Amino acid sequence: MANTRFLPWIRHGLGALLTEVDPGGGQPLPASRGSFAVGVQISGTATATVGVDAHLLGPSDVVGIDARQVLRVEPRAGSTDLEPNYLPSVEFDQPDFPWLFTPAAATSGHQLRPWIVLVVVPRDAVELAEQTDRLAVARIDDAADQLPDLAQSWAWAHAQIAGPGAPADLLRSGDPARTLSRLVCPRKLAADTAYVALVVPAFESGRLAGLGKLAAPVPSADPLHPAWTSATGPVELPIYHRWEFRTGGDGDFEALAGRLVRVRLEPGVVGGATLAVAGVPAGLPAVPPLVFRGPLGVAGSTVDDPQPGSDFTTKLATLLDAQPPLPPGGAPASATAGLPLPPPVYGRWPAASTALPASGWLRELNLSLPLRAAAGLGARVVREQQEQLMAAAWAQAEDVVRVNQALRQAQLARAVGGAVYDGVVKTADPAMLIMLAGPAADRVRHDGRTVTARVAASRVPAAMVRPAFRRLTRRRGPLAKASAVEPGRLLGRVDDGTLPVVPPRRSPNDLVGVVTVNSLMHTRLCELDAAYLGRIARPADPQRRIFFDAAMQMQRNLTHCDPRPPDGPGPLDLSVTATAIRDALDPDDTVKARICARVTRPVGWKPADPLEPVLTSPRFPTPMWRSIAAISEELLLPGVGKVPPNSVSAVATNSRVVEAFMVGLNAEMARELLWRGFPTEQRDSCFRQFWDPAARVPALPADEREDVPPAHEWLPLAGSIGTHLHGEQFVLLLRGELLRRYPRTVVYLAEAEWYDNPRHEPTNPDSRARLRRPRFSTAAPGGAGYPEVYPLFSGHLVPDITFLGFPAPPSRADIVGDQDPVAGKPGWFVVLQQQPTELRFGLDENAPDQAAVTGTWRDLSWPNVARTNSGHVDLSKQLIGSTVTQPGGLVWGAGSTSAQLAAILTQQPVRAAMHGSDLIVAGSD
Repeated sequence: MANTRFLPWIRHGLGALLTEVDPGGGQPLPASRGSFAVGVQISGTATATVGVDAHLLGPSDVVGIDARQVLRVEPRAGSTDLEPNYLPSVEFDQPDFPWLFTPAAATSGHQLRPWIVLVVVPRDAVELAEQTDRLAVARIDDAADQLPDLAQSWAWAHAQIAGPGAPADLLRSGDPARTLSRLVCPRKLAADTAYVALVVPAFESGRLAGLGKLAAPVPSADPLHPAWTSATGPVELPIYHRWEFRTGGDGDFEALAGRLVRVRLEPGVVGGATLAVAGVPAGLPAVPPLVFRGPLGVAGSTVDDPQPGSDFTTKLATLLDAQPPLPPGGAPASATAGLPLPPPVYGRWPAASTALPASGWLRELNLSLPLRAAAGLGARVVREQQEQLMAAAWAQAEDVVRVNQALRQAQLARAVGGAVYDGVVKTADPAMLIMLAGPAADRVRHDGRTVTARVAASRVPAAMVRPAFRRLTRRRGPLAKASAVEPGRLLGRVDDGTLPVVPPRRSPNDLVGVVTVNSLMHTRLCELDAAYLGRIARPADPQRRIFFDAAMQMQRNLTHCDPRPPDGPGPLDLSVTATAIRDALDPDDTVKARICARVTRPVGWKPADPLEPVLTSPRFPTPMWRSIAAISEELLLPGVGKVPPNSVSAVATNSRVVEAFMVGLNAEMARELLWRGFPTEQRDSCFRQFWDPAARVPALPADEREDVPPAHEWLPLAGSIGTHLHGEQFVLLLRGELLRRYPRTVVYLAEAEWYDNPRHEPTNPDSRARLRRPRFSTAAPGGAGYPEVYPLFSGHLVPDITFLGFPAPPSRADIVGDQDPVAGKPGWFVVLQQQPTELRFGLDENAPDQAAVTGTWRDLSWPNVARTNSGHVDLSKQLIGSTVTQPGGLVWGAGSTSAQLAAILTQQPVRAAMHGSDLIVAGSD
């Protein structure tokens, strides 16, 4: 709201040149349109001036408005809880929109009636009629009883600019974010009433134009009459814009905050409920009534955990220690005691303990009946919601189910492949193995080359390792029957050279070839140049000479060559190749590599066997305190019904009960998952959120919201139950309409500070020289020395109770502080702050108490303001019982401007503070 200013009117363009002044007092405007004499000078062979009358558009020319002009309405459409002492309003994008078609200039007192007004009428007092080709129509039976006085319409339209600088410069900047216009309806609303807000024309010709009842264009010189007067009865109004809303109960934020009473809750009233133990089985001794503490309780009493007695505890421990697994032939102690199943040991799997330890959280939890009751409450929640929980669990595990199916198939493939590998691949002759592995030769590598490449570089033909050759030489095939040659031996003989595949070719007798020439010249033909060839002697035989000459001619045209070594390819190392094939075809490696390339395992999941199915746990981030409250709010805070209405009090969290509940909740969920065949392990915790951190400032990311660590991380086991959370936290408990009507209220703790009491009377023993007040800061939250602490969690109980938990420090002792200023412990205040929003206008419901009078316009209330018969503010009459004059420059009444009235009626956000010593019982620590 800084640098926000109001203007009584704005005119742009030719409208700023109008000179006919608004006569005011409800009198007609002089003309229906603004007119100007426009002269045009024509030059040529002769110069002449031609005059013409120009007319601006007026209200009679408007049959609708662009819906995009409406920026915001207050209250929002459909709201059901508007404070009756606030004034409805509508904002427009164009800063001069309310006066755009008003054919007059403002008075010397800066009063100018707009061409439209905002009226608010009870829903049952107006009849709305939709029309297909025209504006919707509102029919009101008695205008004087429902509509405002149009003579004062100037007071309820103003413009707003934001930002430093001269108003004219801001208007000329063209920045739409800095300017707007607004209409306000000055009607005092009734509580719990439905209303309809209407933007309608303020002049008669505009009303008739909107209704489509103008028989002819309105002459510009005709006077412009108001759309209704105090003598008007039934009236029909065209609707430019409308919305509906409903008021709530009496009282705004300030009034509702003032109704809150500070209450110190006593441990005997709130925080504990009687826990009756009836029908104790298995020979356990009878137990007298105990006290059950809820997750919330009165500060200082939440650590009290009464025990049923040492005899009961000893026998219960014996019964719980005899848990499965049992030795062969052993009977559980529960069977001996007449129980079909042994009592559950909550947390045994996360703690990895088959028996209760001598001390620690596991023993405390299972031997304390109140804590076992809390754990059993968690188990009850799972049983009652098992179908919904399992549906959510399976939805989270869709990918895990598919992965585990692939892993189980891989295990089957490894088992089957291992049998084939052990029976065939490991025992096969190397030559036979190479033939059998021919289809995989392209994928088996050894020393950087595939088996296919090694065969191609050897004397073994590639065809011998292909399926066709294997089929041709199969043992029962026709070739094997005729020759009785085994394929493996055949490949071995070819490899060692004893069985040539193709016999060496021989040259015909007396044929001169390249080899012959090479042997004669002792040089390869492809390396001879032309000069050398000329020096070679030609053979004497004519036929040989012809061949020699042809060979020499061809040699001159040959390029350099690198002939194949005359020795030919070497053998294929059968043993080495077979070893490479065995290593590459081992299913223990191939199946693992295949599945590992397809599956991404969860972080931290590293089983000894990579093909082991993945175990996971679903996550349920829902704050589980709601499940307890859904069963009974008395289980969450015993005695909650005894909290007084419209009160503020302090309670505390009971971390022992919270942890016990969460252990029982997770233990029962693990049992249910195991029963349903869910791939999970029993040690993990599916639920880790008890309180709701939505109100935390600053907000936490989703992965940091868990406030209960997994139970299997509660090490060492010797630690006590209740030590794994934040301890007992200060919790503010508010009951009343305030937070229901204002759910966005900011609640926080502010450090107190001492200040000198300006009204101190030394002669009065009840008058204190120094008082405490909250210390506020503009620094960023969380910074060094920041004096404000915001909630860690919050919750709401039906119908009107809200609780907010704060971190520690500050402790309860810090919050209470010391009343002696010398002690230097001023304590802390609980602050309820109205959420700053867009500007709102209204008056206080009631006059302030004498002690709260500020002497400014903020003290103005509805009892100070005169109203018309229709309930609208009447500016023609003086204020009643109020002499406010501060701040200077603001005037109330007929001599005011709409900008001054807007500044007076602007409602500032309210902040209420109460000291912690008024909420916490002294010595509760």
